[in-house]
Amino acid sequence: MGGQQRISAQTLADTFHVVRVAATLLHPFAPEGTEMIREYLNIDERLWDWTYINEPLKFFTNENDPHALKFLEPRVDFFAKHQTQLN
Repeated sequence: MGGQQRISAQTLADTFHVVRVAATLLHPFAPEGTEMIREYLNIDERLWDWTYINEPLKFFTNENDPHALKFLEPRVDFFAKHQTQLN
């Protein structure tokens, strides 16, 4: 069972990294949606600095406080549709 937990932990870490890099790349084009991602991950604004792109998630948190993700309610839309898509 220990091997399965390591694989799951690594998969979770890899997923957070992909989400973080994607948010950093999308930030200039969709600042409101990517700011929501940062808010839900509960990390600081260094996320947008390409210098820190390879840092782990804990790098962006307050070291003195236990890190907790913001609860994601069902059906939250990070990227709202443009008005032309609503017609």
